[in-house]
Amino acid sequence: MSFLLLQIASAVALLVWGTYVVKTGILRTFGESLRVGLAKSLKNRFLGFLAGFSLAALLQSSTASALLLAGLQAGGLITTAIALSAVLGADVGSAFMVRILTLDLSAAAPVLIIIGTILFLRHTDERSGQFGRILLGLAFILIALRMIMESTLPLRESAALVNAAAWMDAWPFASVLLGIILALLFFSSLAVVATAAAFHASGILSGETGLWLVLGANLGSALLAILTTTGSSRTARKAPLGNGLFRTAGFVACLL
Repeated sequence: MSFLLLQIASAVALLVWGTYVVKTGILRTFGESLRVGLAKSLKNRFLGFLAGFSLAALLQSSTASALLLAGLQAGGLITTAIALSAVLGADVGSAFMVRILTLDLSAAAPVLIIIGTILFLRHTDERSGQFGRILLGLAFILIALRMIMESTLPLRESAALVNAAAWMDAWPFASVLLGIILALLFFSSLAVVATAAAFHASGILSGETGLWLVLGANLGSALLAILTTTGSSRTARKAPLGNGLFRTAGFVACLL
């Protein structure tokens, strides 16, 4: 029991690390050109939505996307309306990537590790080396998700976890609060959502409790972006605040 919990904790840590590696790899590879390209291409709300969707899918994080868009908005490169549409697209893109990553793609991990390691070690200071870093991050994510799934299956027989899950079923707002806290701790809602999906697939969490956890993680991720831009200009805070309003509206809709 203790070993399985430790294994799950390490898998979640690997999942968080993998998303961080992918995000930093993309920013190091395309950082300035990505900002310039976004500033030039975001001409209307529809293009803003598509750009936000693509950005969140690449960075594996709607929070990082919101912060990047906040920087563009603070520089006067995009309007508030376009920034808000891009943030909404980032929310959808992040949800799309979670769905893709929760498929069993672990068979691709060894190939990604081999190619990623070769590229990163041979071309560390070049773009191809940073692309290898991205491939390694994706491999870490796939391995972590597989570890979580395999580790949670034996826990279905644990009386302690069954009782904890029953308590969460009875107190849904506790699940929401837990999702918020975990998203803030992990700096990622993707890790929380993927872990909740694994626990649900293993039969430990009910679908309703898993949904409450996901809603809490979404609120926590939006809160993280708001807290991060607290000291920024009023203009830079508009996109993260808009993201928070979008997610709060979604939470209220699910409550109803």
